[in-house]
Amino acid sequence: MPKTSSKSSLRIISGSLKGQTIASPNSPHTHPMGSREKLAMFNMIGDLLHGATVLDVFAGSGALGLEALSRGAKEVFFVECQLKVARVIQDNLVKLSRFRPQLLSEAQIFSEPLQKFSIRPEFQSYFDLILADPPYDHFQPEKLTVLPQLLYRGGRIVLSFPSYLNPPELPSLTLVSVRHYAAAGIAVYA
Repeated sequence: MPKTSSKSSLRIISGSLKGQTIASPNSPHTHPMGSREKLAMFNMIGDLLHGATVLDVFAGSGALGLEALSRGAKEVFFVECQLKVARVIQDNLVKLSRFRPQLLSEAQIFSEPLQKFSIRPEFQSYFDLILADPPYDHFQPEKLTVLPQLLYRGGRIVLSFPSYLNPPELPSLTLVSVRHYAAAGIAVYA
């Protein structure tokens, strides 16, 4: 079982699960998004969430996908390549299902690299919204180039990236908004 600590707990900030805490993996390969950045991100996309099919890539604790479910997403798919970290997402789902039993049927977890997930034919042009919060310490924008093929026509990708960098270009998408918050940049693509 992965190590977690109460110091690394996160809080759902809005919606049906508002105020509930979730565990964050004790891993050097994950970086939980700060509350201010998470609030800003969801303020930017709030009107896109109701009934949406969402992909949370580089999911870590699952905080972004869980926030999306709390705010009205229909279903969320979590992609996290580290098995121990993916187990934290499962534990968080089980914990939150005590408050909302249908939660377990609204979420699926894939413990595999994004590149492997991205070639699954059933998920081509499937998602209304993709939330991507890759690790900042080894930020690799080339790994993000597979995301547009997973996006349903008219969908959006929201990317958190190190603020000292420019937002990366994503094939066939237009950058529609960029905001900076301390060490984080948040970019929205359409």
